[in-house]
Amino acid sequence: MPHITGVVAADAVAHYGTDYISGSILINAIPYRSMQPEVAHPAAMEILPHILTSDATELSKGVRDFVISCVAPGHLIPYPDMCMWAGAMLLQVF
Repeated sequence: MPHITGVVAADAVAHYGTDYISGSILINAIPYRSMQPEVAHPAAMEILPHILTSDATELSKGVRDFVISCVAPGHLIPYPDMCMWAGAMLLQVF
């Protein structure tokens, strides 16, 4: 079975441009409960409890907030991309 590791940052930058992307999107990476405090961004730490919950409403909010945090402030994510990124995130095992 192939192992899918995530999105290649260069592909995202090539598609959206350098001003649109605020960071890399990685599967099974941060925010994660074992991340080191030295690298944990306050925004990620605020989202973390929402994506670790078993409550569907809170999880939905956390996934949405995380996806929105992946682009530079002031830029909107096209709805199909928002759905694709949220779907990929929901496949992770926390």
